[in-house]
Amino acid sequence: MSVTSVTTGARPSRWRAVLGRLTTGAASLTAEALPPWPSGNDPALTVLRARSVDQDPTPAQLTSVRK
Repeated sequence: MSVTSVTTGARPSRWRAVLGRLTTGAASLTAEALPPWPSGNDPALTVLRARSVDQDPTPAQLTSVRK
């Protein structure tokens, strides 16, 4: 039984792996942050509704979430 070494051409280089992870991370963050804008919803209203579903938002509450 012989042991052969893995050539460097068989696996991606380290910078390519890091670039792929950064690209995937940026795409994930964009996918999570983007939905309120295309739907026309106010992002502060979306956050407030996620925090407390039973409340009707007041202008003061929306202003505090935006800060």
